[in-house]
Amino acid sequence: MKYQSLFWGAAAFAVAFVAGCTDNWPPIDSIDSYHSNSTAVQQDELFGVLYINGKYVATGETATVDHEGLADRGSGIILTSPDGLSWTKRDSGTETAVFSAAYGDSLFAAVGSDGTVFTSPDGTAWTTRLSKTLPDLNCITFVNNQFITVGDRGTILTSADGMSWTIRSSGTTEPLSGIAYGNNRYVAIGYGSAVLSSPDGVDWTIKNSGSIPPLYSVAYGDSLFVAVGAGGLILSSADSSWTVRSSGTDRFLSCITYGGNQFVAVGSGGTVLTSPDGSKWTARNSETGSTLNGVVFTGTQFVAVGDNGTVLLSPDGVTWTIKAM
Repeated sequence: MKYQSLFWGAAAFAVAFVAGCTDNWPPIDSIDSYHSNSTAVQQDELFGVLYINGKYVATGETATVDHEGLADRGSGIILTSPDGLSWTKRDSGTETAVFSAAYGDSLFAAVGSDGTVFTSPDGTAWTTRLSKTLPDLNCITFVNNQFITVGDRGTILTSADGMSWTIRSSGTTEPLSGIAYGNNRYVAIGYGSAVLSSPDGVDWTIKNSGSIPPLYSVAYGDSLFVAVGAGGLILSSADSSWTVRSSGTDRFLSCITYGGNQFVAVGSGGTVLTSPDGSKWTARNSETGSTLNGVVFTGTQFVAVGDNGTVLLSPDGVTWTIKAM
């Protein structure tokens, strides 16, 4: 669903996604390889990043992008790093895109297109698992001794060990793109106006957010859920009701995290926004024009990843430095 969601948001809400694919075309020396006719390039697209126990895990795919900035899916990639500076590609064992990763109970788990699930004891060697579903799985988390993943067609799966998965009824067929936990409840978001809530990850209730544009990511911090999406959409909720916040941008926001007493959201055109309360947002200079798809807080720094293999580091969410893969 990753590419579908980004192009849909751009087309429907005048997000500058096409400009991000063409005007910010990577320079020749940053491109992994050219086809012989030089009309298409292969480049790493990083969709998410995880940090746990001194190790970073980034997920994505090697996509083929033509001269108009249109991408075709390629092989899935997983990278690891001890510091966010030096990265090593790992064998994901799949040709499908890898969208998200989580860690729990001494196990890494990752999800991707076509219902693919992978597990690893160390983030290095990965094994494909049977998920019992075919829709893309867009986000995964580990909370309360279980993995939970959400995906297209309203898919929700749970697993106690990352290997055996159970399909849960979400009550919707809309694509689900993000999930977070806080204040004793899970919240899942996606397309349309539906926001799903659950006390246990098993039984889900649909709430109306009042949103129409797609939501791509949700985070919890300081007793508040904050969701971001197409057209610069930001919603916040302290209970069951959602409030639209002014982001100051019409670019799509693909990911949000909470750390260091602030929310940090990233998106197209190198967009980075920060907020101490989920209500008032400030644009930051990311030093890149590449789309940013994932961001994480390690306890000491923020790390953001995105298109063209982009990796950014920041000690405070305000000042960002580009690091080469």
